[in-house]
Amino acid sequence: MLYHVNNIPDPKWTWLSSLINATIGLSDALDDDGRSFTLFAPSDAAFGVLNQSEYLDTLLLDTWTPHRQCLVASHLLTQDLRPDMITAGLEVTTIYGSQVTMGVDPLTVNDIPIDIFQGVSNGWLYLLEQQPILPDCIADTMYSFVKRFSSFNTVSEIIDGLLLQEEFTTMTPLTLFAPIDGAFRDLSADLIAYLNSDAEVLKQIILGHAISGDQPIYLLDSGDFGTYTTLGNTNLTISATDTNFVVNGDTAIFGGQLVRNGILHVLDKVIIPEGFSIPTSSPSGAASASPTAAAPVAGTPITPGPVNVTTAPAMPTDALTPAPAMPTDA
Repeated sequence: MLYHVNNIPDPKWTWLSSLINATIGLSDALDDDGRSFTLFAPSDAAFGVLNQSEYLDTLLLDTWTPHRQCLVASHLLTQDLRPDMITAGLEVTTIYGSQVTMGVDPLTVNDIPIDIFQGVSNGWLYLLEQQPILPDCIADTMYSFVKRFSSFNTVSEIIDGLLLQEEFTTMTPLTLFAPIDGAFRDLSADLIAYLNSDAEVLKQIILGHAISGDQPIYLLDSGDFGTYTTLGNTNLTISATDTNFVVNGDTAIFGGQLVRNGILHVLDKVIIPEGFSIPTSSPSGAASASPTAAAPVAGTPITPGPVNVTTAPAMPTDALTPAPAMPTDA
């Protein structure tokens, strides 16, 4: 299979070939005649919809290996899917674990037209000329992901209210520990009132959930334990118990999601910086550590009561998609 991708001059599959060859073990697996694959193969023209060759170059770096794996694996099936097996609405599972839906008359995958198909010694190639399949790990930035799921309504409203969209769409590798809405409801009424009264403090708190560095913290294993400086210039100490991961000693992490510019881990608590306290009022009634009270963020202050959401889907924990295991000869 890979021989065709590497050697057929028209259509050009330069980017697909580079992405596959950069993924250790995958190229050998795809050339193994003892195994069966189906590859939805975007041409260079199809990859043009990403609209920046610099981003594809970035995916070839070791820093972004899980994202590269996600993109390639979302185009690959470990089965020989012949054209005569395809029916309208047929759902098949990619190596990444995502579902793609086939169509007929015309032949499509996820509504993307399949321009040419070709049988090879160990499966089938389906040429995509218009665009690649875009999984969450490529389609969503950190910001668009939290906007899309109602589990993070409070986080997204704070980001919008404080005009922090750019901080969460930058291509500098990010790690975000995103509290679900219930985490904010667990805050005390006094703390909620204080955060709603001071935008600078609220900004420090929300940026205190994000780390920017040479690479995202992909896998929260022992190699990633330690103390990190956040975008809010506070410290996060990542460690673990026997059953789950913790941040600053008490915040459980129960998942991780690749997005275009990093990885998001889900928290069930809001991270409050060590030593933080609500300023006591002076005799005149002014808060001693808050020079100017700010208006509630975006007119939608944090509230301790139930949050009723009808505009976006809640994200179940099992929707989280860590880096896939790629087929190798090992």
